[in-house]
Formats: sequence, C-alpha cells, structure tokens
Amino acid sequence: MSLASTAKLSIRSLSSSSLARHASACAAIHLHTLPPPPSTFYRRKLPPILTSFNSKEGKQLLKECLARGSAESFLQLSGNLTHQSEPSFCGLGSLAIVLNALEVDPNRPWKGAWRWYDETLLDCCNSLETIKQKGMTFDEFANLARCNNLVVQPNRIQSNSHSLVSKEQFISDLKRVCTDHEGQTQMVVSFCRKMLDQTGDGHFSPVGCYHEETGMVLVLDVARFKYPSYFVHVDVLYEAMKPSDKETGKGRGYFVLRKKAQSSLSTSIFEDAVSSRPSQMQLT
Repeated sequence: MSLASTAKLSIRSLSSSSLARHASACAAIHLHTLPPPPSTFYRRKLPPILTSFNSKEGKQLLKECLARGSAESFLQLSGNLTHQSEPSFCGLGSLAIVLNALEVDPNRPWKGAWRWYDETLLDCCNSLETIKQKGMTFDEFANLARCNNLVVQPNRIQSNSHSLVSKEQFISDLKRVCTDHEGQTQMVVSFCRKMLDQTGDGHFSPVGCYHEETGMVLVLDVARFKYPSYFVHVDVLYEAMKPSDKETGKGRGYFVLRKKAQSSLSTSIFEDAVSSRPSQMQLT
C-alpha cells in the first residue's frame, strides 16, 4: 500500500472515530438535558383495612348479601359499571353509572341513534374541561343529578364539627337502598380517600351492598385503574365522609338518588321523606 493510501485510510479512520465520539457526546448532553420520564402506575395496593371485592373474603361477603337480599343495588349497578375516563371524573363516572342503572333516558343521542349516559353528556352545569381541571364538589354533584331527572337526597355528615347525620341514620339509609327490591334507589358516597389509608383526597363512588352482620359496605370504586372495588367497615366509611372539602370548606357525605316519575305515589313519599330533613336541604 502506498504512503498516500495509508495516509488517506488513517484520516478516514480518525474522522470516523472523531465523529463517533462527537455523536456520543451530543447524545449524552441531550439525555442529560431531557426531563426525567414521568412515574407511571398500574394500580395501587389496597390498604389492609379494606377487603378486596375479588378476594375470598370479599366473594363470601357478596354471596351472603345476595342470599339475604341486601345486594339489590349491586344487581342494578353491575350491568352498568364502567370506570371514570379522567382522574378527576369520579363524580361524572359515578353519576353516569347510577343514571343508567336507574334507566333514566337522557333524551339526547349518545352515539348514532342510541341514547345512553356517559360522562360526555353530563356537561349541563359545568364544562367537561372545567371538571377535568377542578373536579366536582358535593353541591355540584347534587345539582347535576337534579338536572338529569333524579330526585336527590343529599346528606352531609357534619358541618363545622357539628354532626348533621348520625351513623345510625347512615346505616338506615344503607339498608333501605341496598334492600330496594324494585331497584328504584341508589347511593353514591363522597369521602376522603386518606381516611381509608388510600392516596388522593376527595372521591365519589356508588355503593353496591351492605353486610349487616359484619358492618361491611361494598364501594364500587369508579377509579378501578387505581384501586379495585372493596368492602370497608361502615364505621370507617362514616368517618371518611366527615372531612371538609378544601375547595368549599364544607363537609362530605352521601346521596340517595331516585329516578323522577311523571306521576308516582312512591316518588311523592320519597320527596316527603327528603323534605323532613330541612337542615340537609338548606346546605345544597
């Protein structure tokens, strides 16, 4: 090989080596300046104070509730369950499930020729973008439910440390809803996740059944990407509804929901029961 050829080969090798080093250096600088990848999660572990719906104990509790007739809510809800489509859509997701379970006609199309509730139809009080950014308060949930042809019995557990609804009244409402063999009523709870040893704060979800002997309540969590549905003791759930919402400074609680009827004696009785609690109605 001639001296000239050797020189050209050396130059090419040097150039290739230099380019490789330069490329590596640029890649290192680029990676260093990129933001770290965001953390992602596939669900969270259910805290020990809660019993997974899918566990052996959870299945036994559900079987006994079905046998005792205290899982009527679950039977109506189970065919309509879905999960919230946005992290802040727990209120919308819960309400859409209940509206479909109670067979409320939205009277406007969902897809094609079909009328059916999903979160996108629940934008009559606040825009979906607003709810996506801020979530939903107790009062906003009640108002949205009324706008969509439901009779609403809102129950705040306490206000300014003063008890408004006793645990006994909560249990009484649980029994009434979960044993409603006609499937005319449903319950949604508004609670603080931290009180259940979960991450996050305010949350809405429907109730599926009540196991009176053990005091366990089935919460059908609409954020199933985060936690599965679970049984929680009624004492714990009652306490979880006491903390105030940071957005409003008002307490949380639960809703008993019923489809409006054109002319129904049972609806009149229900509305009379609601009006007998003036302190609750004044809060919303």
